[in-house]
Amino acid sequence: MSQPFDDLPDDFGKGFERLRAALASTDQRAGQILALHAAIEREMDIALRDLLPHATRLRGLGYSQKASVLAALTPYPDSMVTTWWLKPIERFNELRNGVAHGDSSDRVDAAIDRLKKSFDSFPPPSDRFDDVTIAAGLIFSGLGTAKLAPHMTKMAEQAARRRIGAATMILADADEN
Repeated sequence: MSQPFDDLPDDFGKGFERLRAALASTDQRAGQILALHAAIEREMDIALRDLLPHATRLRGLGYSQKASVLAALTPYPDSMVTTWWLKPIERFNELRNGVAHGDSSDRVDAAIDRLKKSFDSFPPPSDRFDDVTIAAGLIFSGLGTAKLAPHMTKMAEQAARRRIGAATMILADADEN
């Protein structure tokens, strides 16, 4: 009597072997980095929704385009927006792309170093942390301050201040450890 899998080609299992090899070669930090990147993009979506009366009309914007639109909506000087916000977002995106496309651990380490260096002008200096979660928290804080444009409601300003406070607590905890 024929078994259900008797008719499968001899090399049927090779796909599973390739999958197992791909998983084994993936940087162990990939899941965390990809999840944080997705969280940052969701936060950008929320900020756009809060700042624009018809944000749902924005179609096909990628991560970098969303960051650019948000930067254009803030009342802060270009140098501040670029240094404290756009550069870290760009660096986090480079890190995400690296792990998503299978970069080696050395290349991921280099991308994390570039991300950390993008915070060098922040108070406190980036050498106080070495965790991508804290970098994402700082980006969240920047997104929160983007909502402090003059036309925003008091509630949005309070939400942004809570985010900044949360990021400050994360940094304080990291500093103690």
